[in-house]
Amino acid sequence: MRVEQLLYKQLQKSVGIHCKRLAILMCAVTAGMKRDVLPSLV
Repeated sequence: MRVEQLLYKQLQKSVGIHCKRLAILMCAVTAGMKRDVLPSLV
C-alpha cells in the first residue's frame, strides 16, 4: 500500500467520525427544539 492511499484512508476515517458526531449533534439539537418548541405551540 502506498503512502497516499494510507493517508487517504486515514482522512476518510477521521471525516467519517466527524460527520457522525455532527449528525448526532444535529439530531440532539432537533430533538431538543421539538421538546422545547412544540409544548409552547400547543
